[in-house]
Amino acid sequence: MSVPLGPGVLLLADPTLLEPHFARTVILLCEHSSTGAMGIVLNRPLQVLLEEVLQEPDALGEPGAVLHWGGPVSGEQLCLLHGGATTSGEQIVPGVVLDADLEAARAARKADQSVRFFLGCAGWGEDQLEEEMEEGTWRIVPATADAVFAPSPGALWAHLIADQDPDLAWIRHVPDDPSVN
Repeated sequence: MSVPLGPGVLLLADPTLLEPHFARTVILLCEHSSTGAMGIVLNRPLQVLLEEVLQEPDALGEPGAVLHWGGPVSGEQLCLLHGGATTSGEQIVPGVVLDADLEAARAARKADQSVRFFLGCAGWGEDQLEEEMEEGTWRIVPATADAVFAPSPGALWAHLIADQDPDLAWIRHVPDDPSVN
């Protein structure tokens, strides 16, 4: 089954992609048009808490929210994905809303919905993503809320790539850094 390129798909870095920013990444494609594309890297949690960046000890009413690296573009811009209702954000797939409103995040947390925070995003210029697709840089799978809010984002790429290609099932057992093996 071929999945068309567009908002609401996951881009899985091909195992041969070694570029440090995007090797072993999973990107939720949020925008795609003739002028370019934008997405959020889902599987790069940072060692930084939201309250450290916002300088508000209780920014969400729940301390300990981990920030994720969303990509190299607009690295100081905070965006979030949540599973709640919204008036300010854009639903990417059922159960996943791209937003920038902290009040929407607070409401989603109160409704016991998932929330993830990201600094930066991934971006492509006109035809750039299509060229990368032709080169085999990315594999496309449909996005789901379960994948976007996976409990172990650091392991997401290995699980998705192995699910997509059974010949790559062994990747699930290979650490990102072989020196920790």
